[in-house]
Amino acid sequence: MPDPRPGIKWVLLATILPGAMISLDMTIVSVALVPIQGYFNASAVAIHWIMTSYILAFAATVALSGRISDKTGPTRSLVAGVVLFMAASVLCGLANNEYFLIAGRSLQGLGSGLIQPSAMAIIINRAGKDRVGRMMSIYIASCIAFLTIGPLIGGGITQYLSWRFVFWLNLPIGILAIIFLALASPPKTGNPAIRLDIIGAVTLVVSMGAITLGLQQGNSWGWSSFPTLAACLGGLALLAVFLLGELRLKDPLIDIRIFRTQEFLVDIISMFCVRCGIMGLTVSIALYLQHTLGMKPFSAGIAIMPVVLAFLFGTLVSGVVFDKIGARLPIFAGMLLMAAGFSAIAFLSFDNNYLRILPGLLVVGAGAGLLSAATTDAVSRVKQEIRGQISGIIQTVRQAGGICGIAAMGGLNMNQAGFKLASFRSAAIIAMGLSLAFFFIPLYIRIKKCFKSDGPNKFH
Repeated sequence: MPDPRPGIKWVLLATILPGAMISLDMTIVSVALVPIQGYFNASAVAIHWIMTSYILAFAATVALSGRISDKTGPTRSLVAGVVLFMAASVLCGLANNEYFLIAGRSLQGLGSGLIQPSAMAIIINRAGKDRVGRMMSIYIASCIAFLTIGPLIGGGITQYLSWRFVFWLNLPIGILAIIFLALASPPKTGNPAIRLDIIGAVTLVVSMGAITLGLQQGNSWGWSSFPTLAACLGGLALLAVFLLGELRLKDPLIDIRIFRTQEFLVDIISMFCVRCGIMGLTVSIALYLQHTLGMKPFSAGIAIMPVVLAFLFGTLVSGVVFDKIGARLPIFAGMLLMAAGFSAIAFLSFDNNYLRILPGLLVVGAGAGLLSAATTDAVSRVKQEIRGQISGIIQTVRQAGGICGIAAMGGLNMNQAGFKLASFRSAAIIAMGLSLAFFFIPLYIRIKKCFKSDGPNKFH
């Protein structure tokens, strides 16, 4: 039967390709850091900020970008994000010192903030209620696939061409995305009447930046040092001021009242816990494979591949299940699988043997994939005109969860000399606790009334 919504394939291509740029740059740059450090003779701190500056800019501005998407329309916002990301990539490739490169990476983070909420809003708006789960699962799975192949592509480019081409690779991808978006011709309508809360946006950016800075630098500064405490506590205080101020506004940057809806709150908690556990465990896996088992980086990347494939499988399954019966089953099944997988890693790994932890990792990957239904459910529940804002909230929560997970694992002193099997088990136990905590929280807020088995219902 012909597709009743012409252009849906072009829409997928036009949104997947910008997502590919974001995903690739999260991993492709990591394998180029050593050549970059040697080229600039840069310090370890500067190399750290080449990665952190991207996360800071992304996490601190994505909520504002979501609101801009609602005001101008997701199509215009997506094009602006792609153009900004391409321009920033050119600057990164032309960098003549590490500080220039850090500035370019920050601009890439701003572009990512515009791209992600706009792409998700376009997919939801165009897919239709009957296929939203499958379309979102394809988008998420595609982003994860590019995230996975990033180190392989980056290694080849860096070795045979130059680290600069790692950034210039984004140019043809961005151009193709704009061409496909023109072919898809999604509606460009927005709501110009929406007012942007500039003061709130600045407060949120500063608060998120301060919290991220404190968590990222806590291991090097010392968790009880004045700079770490000042950054984290000051950021939390500013965040509280921001939230209280948003409640008084007619057009808030983030509508805090949305969190009163139990099903949306469950989705958000799910995404935070999953990203926290997965990112934290990902860091510990990389250290464990290389420092404890003695694997080379390329071999370690191959060893992690089965986990990513399990994640892709779970993501695709969750989309099909979501379209048929809603979000309740994939969310609860996913969280239980993650808890079971983390438990297997924590308590069944008796020696330094990769094959002993592999079954647990596969179960964790599949569970995390099923939990992608939470993202689809959260975005599809709200009115079309605020989907950009909701997508921005989702990305902010994800980045915050990932940063917290990495910081928690960093607190285990997982360094080259001291990272042992015991540290890896501790990481798994922390992640297991997060999974179990989420499973019981919805029971407290009467989760049975949140998710209906007949699919998602919108709230207004």
